[in-house]
Amino acid sequence: MLHGGTGKDTLKGGSGNDIYLFNAGDGQDTIIESGGTDTLRLGEGLLAEQTVLSRQRVQGYDSLVLSFRDRADSVIIQGYFSLDYYQVEQLVFADGTLWLPEDVLNYIEHNIPLPVMDTAESTADIALLKQEICQFLASGDVDDADDAGVAIPLATAQTTAENWRTAIGY
Repeated sequence: MLHGGTGKDTLKGGSGNDIYLFNAGDGQDTIIESGGTDTLRLGEGLLAEQTVLSRQRVQGYDSLVLSFRDRADSVIIQGYFSLDYYQVEQLVFADGTLWLPEDVLNYIEHNIPLPVMDTAESTADIALLKQEICQFLASGDVDDADDAGVAIPLATAQTTAENWRTAIGY
């Protein structure tokens, strides 16, 4: 496990599977990665909702910068966007929130929201979600006059059983 502690540190992982640790108050760290399946663990006090991602050229590399609202802390993953080889494959927060390279790329390039850990206050209405999915999937067919219905497998977090519903009638 690589942990720079407080201050401005450069952490160099090898070609193996590295784990980097960054806590609130650790300062400004730069990660230089070179292969393997790597993880950046973000400690208590660093929440996904307060993390700001940006793409910046740092020392000539197309890099990922993580900064945190109301904190002077930051992490640079040097060359993150240059080659897969330089990526840290998992960004894991203390609450269990996990960001993968595809999440980061979708956010940076297409402004698709990053996943955050669900809380009791932010749970979606499953019935409404099922209805919206069915309406969305059924709306792609321009000529649906001959369709009797669309069967869609839906699973919820409460059960792994598949529930079949037709889109017609929603």
